[in-house]
Amino acid sequence: MARSDFNELTGRHSGEHMVAYQEHLLHPQVIEPFLAMQKKAKQEAGCQLELVSSFRSYQRQLCIWNEKACGVRKVYNSNGDVLDLKVMQPQDQIQAICRYSAIAGASRHHWGTDLDVYDAKVKSKDQVQLSEQECREDFSLLHAWLDENLAQFEFFRPYDKDTGGIAPEKWHLSFAPISNAYTEDYSLEVFEKNIQDSDLELKNHILQQLEYYFDTFVLIS
Repeated sequence: MARSDFNELTGRHSGEHMVAYQEHLLHPQVIEPFLAMQKKAKQEAGCQLELVSSFRSYQRQLCIWNEKACGVRKVYNSNGDVLDLKVMQPQDQIQAICRYSAIAGASRHHWGTDLDVYDAKVKSKDQVQLSEQECREDFSLLHAWLDENLAQFEFFRPYDKDTGGIAPEKWHLSFAPISNAYTEDYSLEVFEKNIQDSDLELKNHILQQLEYYFDTFVLIS
C-alpha cells in the first residue's frame, strides 16, 4: 500500500474513494471480507452482523468533539456517570472526552477500515447503545462468535483491552491489512499538523502535551 497523504489519514476528504454498503462507506478492500464474515456469522451463529458506523469524516468528528467540549453532548466516565466538564481542568476535560471519542483528525473511522457492529436480530440500529454491558448481555452470541472467527477474516479489535487510554470497545472491529498501514503512516508530525490546522476546542491544551495524547490515544499496538 502506498503511503497515505495527510487528507486521507485525517479524514479531510469527501469519501469519494470509499464503497457504499447500505448507508455506510467503507474502504474498497474492506467490503469483501466484511460481507464474507457477515455471511459466516449468519450460517454458524444465526447472527445478523450489521454496521452502526464505519467511515466518519473529519468534519463529523470535529462536531462530536466540539459539542462534547462545549457541553452540548454528554461526556461519561467509565461507570456511566455524566461528567460536568465545567468544573474540571482543561487537561482533565481532554482526558475525559478522549476516553470515548477520538480527537478530530485522529479517529480510526476516518480510514473506512474500522467498523462498529451489532446483531440486527437482537436489536434495531436505533436501539443500540454501544456499551460493554450490551456486548455482554444482548450481543453475547455475536461477540462469542467473533472471538473465535475475527482473525480468519483479518479483522481485530484495536480497543479490546483497557490500557488506560481509550475505553474497551468490543464492538469496534478493524481490518488489519489496511488499518495497520494507516497506523504506520500516522506519525506524531501528522498529528501535530492535524491539531494545528484544526478549529478544535481545547486545541492549545492538546498542543501543550502533544506527545502524551499521541502515545495514549492515537498509537495502537
